Amino acid sequence: VWSCHREIVHDTIIPDNFQPKPRSEKRQNERHNTRIPGKKPKQATPAKNVLAALLPTRNDPRIILALKDGQVVKGALMEKTVTIIPKSDKTPASPIAVPLWKVQSFAYRISPEKPEATTPDKPTVTLQKGGQLAFEPKGLDLTFLTEYGRLKLQPEQLAAITLSAPGRVSHRVTFRNGSKLSGLLLATKFTLPLASGKMLKVSRRKINGFRFSPDPKIMDDQEQIVTLRNGDVLRGKLRGKSLTIQTPNGPITLAGKDLASLVRKAFGTSTLRFHKGSTTGSLVEKTLPFQITTGPTINLYGGHVKTIAFPKPKAKPQPKPKPQPKAKPTTPPASAKVKALKAQIQARKTAIDALTGNIADLTRKMAELPARAVARRRLEVDLKKMSAQLADQQAQLNKLQAQLAQAHAAEAQKKARNERIPTPPPTHNRINRTHPGIAPPCIPVDTPPE
Repeated sequence: VWSCHREIVHDTIIPDNFQPKPRSEKRQNERHNTRIPGKKPKQATPAKNVLAALLPTRNDPRIILALKDGQVVKGALMEKTVTIIPKSDKTPASPIAVPLWKVQSFAYRISPEKPEATTPDKPTVTLQKGGQLAFEPKGLDLTFLTEYGRLKLQPEQLAAITLSAPGRVSHRVTFRNGSKLSGLLLATKFTLPLASGKMLKVSRRKINGFRFSPDPKIMDDQEQIVTLRNGDVLRGKLRGKSLTIQTPNGPITLAGKDLASLVRKAFGTSTLRFHKGSTTGSLVEKTLPFQITTGPTINLYGGHVKTIAFPKPKAKPQPKPKPQPKAKPTTPPASAKVKALKAQIQARKTAIDALTGNIADLTRKMAELPARAVARRRLEVDLKKMSAQLADQQAQLNKLQAQLAQAHAAEAQKKARNERIPTPPPTHNRINRTHPGIAPPCIPVDTPPE
């Protein structure tokens, strides 16, 4: 149902021949008859909570509804038709009733209220008939039988439980840190309080699995990773502080912090690698207590272990370098005209970035809506206008940058004129006024008279 054809502008209905007919809107309410084992209650599902609907086959009147909160419910519509209102650019169109058996799927348009895809924020149970219902896991019996004994699991420790998978006979538990463990869920019947307020009684053979949290995440990069021969992967830490391996030269015991990996080979031999070398022999420990991060402790059999990967030791933190003092700017402060030009240039660049983003959005919408010629022509007109505005803004930016260069040149010339060396004042010879007509003695200009 999550693969139903959905558009951005209009609701869609796809007939049984798989030919999409866009530009239509469905009714505002859908009455849905949910089929629960043992009960057949009538439940009204508001259209605001529905994203899409899928009819599996023509002979099966039941539909699958994808809800906004991530749930998937299966049932039958009380009505035999679906009413649509075709969109028309000229005159309002009349409602059309489409028989339900002629419909392959219908979906609401993508919007903030009806996103393209949603992830359930509550624990959900997936049924074999296609339902995915939210429930409250409090009090759920999750006793899990493994090769290493019974485990009493808690919902807050788990990410998911898979009960039915292709090629697998056993069940598999996925913990929150990504660990996977195979076994058998012992409970055969479950009573689940649904988020809708009803109680769902269902047997284990009708359930595909449980989902308790989003995708698992690695919580610690210092976890040890154990790979078992059946394909299970466990992340956590060995409870023992060391491992002992029997070699032809005698037993060797190494601490966990010195180990890099352990690889089990045929005939009970193992290769133990540590940071300064490796050795081969047989593992002395018959059982390895292993603590799953945020999970139970399991006593693993040594013969079931395929590999053990130990984390690299953490490097010692390096001291932070002292911050260097910031160099004082040597450039003279810009004048008011230069500041104004820089502010205008920044404003033009901001406008150019905004127009570039709008052009990219319009181009993306044109690529997503190739079938609507009217909307495409409208977008092309807007694109031409914005392209013209972008060219105008670019021309104005070039003009302002030229003015800024002229202003910088004018300031440089003004500074050069102010820094010229002034000429010394002229000196005058002393005149002999005592004896007129007699020339005064020749005295150097810079030497004072005796």
